[in-house]
Amino acid sequence: MQTDTSKIESGLLVAFLLPAFGFVVGMIWNKMVGGWSKGWTTFCLVSPIVFLGMIVKFGFASLRAVWLESPFLSPVVYVFFRLVVPALLLAAAIRLWQPRHGRNDRAVQ
Repeated sequence: MQTDTSKIESGLLVAFLLPAFGFVVGMIWNKMVGGWSKGWTTFCLVSPIVFLGMIVKFGFASLRAVWLESPFLSPVVYVFFRLVVPALLLAAAIRLWQPRHGRNDRAVQ
């Protein structure tokens, strides 16, 4: 019996495409109005992490079925989407808020 993974695939697709679409809309809006918000960028970077958490919380039966069908591939995919991707997104959000030090800052000191 083949497990239907379409719910998980569509959930992952929404988890990454919805924040990307929101980022593009926000970027266009901020270019028209002026300025760019670090808060909006951070929200768009952290949103996939929230969506991934919701997939695990509400899609547990589907995830369990996938695990039972493929016990070797599932941990790799799980580690990638639950640890690696959120870590990269959080690192990008932290890097966004760090002050930038350019040549002008070094020349003044």
